Amino acid sequence: MTSRILLRFLLLSVLAASPAVAQDETPFLVAPAERGIVLRWVWDDGPRPAGYFVERRQGSNPAWTRLTARPITRSRDRAFAREQLGARFDRYSGLLFPEDPRAERADPETFHGMLLLSADVEPGVARVLGLRYDDTEATTGVVYQYRLIALTASGERVVATSGAVGAGGYRPGLGPTSIAAPTAPRGAALGRRIGEGGGVGGSW
Repeated sequence: MTSRILLRFLLLSVLAASPAVAQDETPFLVAPAERGIVLRWVWDDGPRPAGYFVERRQGSNPAWTRLTARPITRSRDRAFAREQLGARFDRYSGLLFPEDPRAERADPETFHGMLLLSADVEPGVARVLGLRYDDTEATTGVVYQYRLIALTASGERVVATSGAVGAGGYRPGLGPTSIAAPTAPRGAALGRRIGEGGGVGGSW
């Protein structure tokens, strides 16, 4: 089993236990955080989109509101990465900005697997990779639904739509995947880290 297949398997085991997730084309996790709601996804297999848009709707309102004016993409800006990672920048800089760019092209599957694993433990990496969005304007007590739209060569395409999730439901030590603890201990740990700022939603 390749590292990429393993990563997708682990994420899908997390998603399967979350009521706020629909397993569409792209694995997509949405969960309450200390401030608002966190959204986290992974790259699709095959050609990578040029970026992603995030849209939200409230309650039974059928209208979607776009939250991102520009597509969320992987940043190659070291200053942005330093801002997101702070004192941990040096720990991840070699992976995010390899001195020899051929290293990533030589073994993309392994390299991307390492990037995704790093994004699992460090939310700043997920932001730099363009795989996380923090909806800090979500109102406590309000129920939302989110969808992820990929920007491809043929235009925009909805690749994932979440279930309903309420802002303000985060509690330390609990996450949307906590119920999977008996069969997926890693999934439970990822769920706990979502609202705490790391892991999934801080993660994959």
